[in-house]
Amino acid sequence: MWGATLSILSGKTWLEISWDRGILGVELRTLDQYEEFPEALADPEDLVWEVLYDAWDIGIPVGAENALPCYGRQGFDKIRQNAKPYDGPDKSLSSFTYLRLSPDLVEGCHLREFERFVNQMHGKCA
Repeated sequence: MWGATLSILSGKTWLEISWDRGILGVELRTLDQYEEFPEALADPEDLVWEVLYDAWDIGIPVGAENALPCYGRQGFDKIRQNAKPYDGPDKSLSSFTYLRLSPDLVEGCHLREFERFVNQMHGKCA
């Protein structure tokens, strides 16, 4: 029996297949070249969605982490939207790791926004 896990880590997409331990990595940071070379027609965000939906469609659990610091509602809402898309109630991340914990996160309104984000990620109304 084999299993697979797809993870998006620090801007990279990894597919790990446990039977033969194969790993597929996609470095999304290198795809930022579309800003410098618009004729390349690169679209990193659409690539992420395509990988996510394809993985979910064939039953591969998907995990992710934030690559950049995030302290505000807009950033947290973007993470939550990616973790639990509105158009796919049966699709969601199997795990999410919040990176870049810092003193800035636990100050005033940032902490309230982070608490709201955590509650929403657990399916609780905030």
